[in-house]
Amino acid sequence: MIRKTFIVLAAFAGVTAAEAANPYGLPENIQDGNILHLFNWNISDIRAELPAIAEAGFGAIQLSPMQGNAATNAEWYYAYLPYDMKIMSGGVGSKPTLATLCEEADEYGIKVIVDVVANHVNGSSANRASKWNNTAYWHSTNFKSINYGDRGSITHDNLGDYPDLNSEHADVQAAAKEYVEELKAAGVKGIRWDAAKHIGLPSEGCAFWSTVTSVPGLWHYGEILDSPGGDENALVPEYMKYMSVTDNRYSNTVLDDVRAGRATTSFGAYTARGLSASKLVYWGESHDTYANDNGATNKVAMYQYFT
Repeated sequence: MIRKTFIVLAAFAGVTAAEAANPYGLPENIQDGNILHLFNWNISDIRAELPAIAEAGFGAIQLSPMQGNAATNAEWYYAYLPYDMKIMSGGVGSKPTLATLCEEADEYGIKVIVDVVANHVNGSSANRASKWNNTAYWHSTNFKSINYGDRGSITHDNLGDYPDLNSEHADVQAAAKEYVEELKAAGVKGIRWDAAKHIGLPSEGCAFWSTVTSVPGLWHYGEILDSPGGDENALVPEYMKYMSVTDNRYSNTVLDDVRAGRATTSFGAYTARGLSASKLVYWGESHDTYANDNGATNKVAMYQYFT
């Protein structure tokens, strides 16, 4: 309340137009600020908290996937088994409520990011759009588990008992790009790509990333956990041509140090290799580390004392 009062008073004391338009001092670019991961929150609850989120200094918020198969109070992982590549009404909200959220978030200088699942669709034909029953859009009808020591397996085999989409297929790429355009039209400013390392790169004969990131005016970051496999020193910089990427090994190091009550001495796994921090995303906690069984952060105390 004090800060809001100060802003009103400052408005009469010659503040600039830029300052008046961004009273919370939030960064213009998502990459330059902090993202609040609103895991499994519905849009109505998020809207109510926008003032507090801005006051806390978060320049962006990240929503869970909006592609169907996630009703209110459903198990969180159903949001990651999508029905289609389009905005579907479900646990997070609908297209109209998303557009309203984006409009209201803009008033605070907060950018909205939506988590997008494009690597696979739901394993049940009843729970995916009929077009995804076309096996030409799958890498294989033989559900083979991934060998994480084999880059080809990482990009072509199955994360679970559901179809791994043929990311090299022009129709799959077009559907994902159309979804990105739909999100942008609703006011979304950023895309988080789930399972990004499981989708190939142009050097591997896949134009998916060059296609879906060609929509102007959006920020992208991809989930690349641990190693993408293969020649990491070549693959990660290639991903970074199209998006920022996660450096979860650094995040894990920081978490381990915090749990041990010490300050970290690490300055990043990828930055140590000469990759720019301006294309990296770190986190304290994600849906995987919190919600998965035996997740790394779901039993971490809220307060940690250092010696």
